[in-house]
Amino acid sequence: MKSYPKFGIRTTYRGISFRSRLEATWAAFFDECGWSWEYEPFDMSGYIPDFVLRGYKPIIVDVKPLVSWDDYWERSEEIREIGLIDEGYDVLIVGVSMLSLPGSANTSIGLLALEENYGFGYSSCMRCIKCGCHSFFDVCNRWVSVMCGHYDGNSYIGTSEMESKWPSAKNKVQWQPKMRLHHA
Repeated sequence: MKSYPKFGIRTTYRGISFRSRLEATWAAFFDECGWSWEYEPFDMSGYIPDFVLRGYKPIIVDVKPLVSWDDYWERSEEIREIGLIDEGYDVLIVGVSMLSLPGSANTSIGLLALEENYGFGYSSCMRCIKCGCHSFFDVCNRWVSVMCGHYDGNSYIGTSEMESKWPSAKNKVQWQPKMRLHHA
């Protein structure tokens, strides 16, 4: 397995001490999107999922400092080795930011594996036209809103402005130098 930085900058957000600022940023992003989440929801043998998103079905979220699609695909192989998909979990892999989908103007939150198809594919950000929630879907296999479960061909899929929520999430957890008080 690839080696990732072992020591991030511990960051507190909403009273939770995250192991890294990147994890805290994703938590703030989930809040910006109106999603319910839980940090480090359970322990597995040698692996602790970073988050579970509480959509219409729970989704395990794996957060790593990934910067390119090649990094994401490499991590998807590591997740396969861990066995999350074999255990029947839906899994979303996210990195340092959202990325443009290859050959598309659409934005992706990361790679998504839904238990029904047993493989990872690109996800696309969306807004459900039926209920208005921010969500994402598997562009290769299932056009179902992962957060609300709505599906009717592609007629419920509206454009998303989720990428505008990322800077706000980053601002909520940005590093702030400690002020030193000078006494005269």
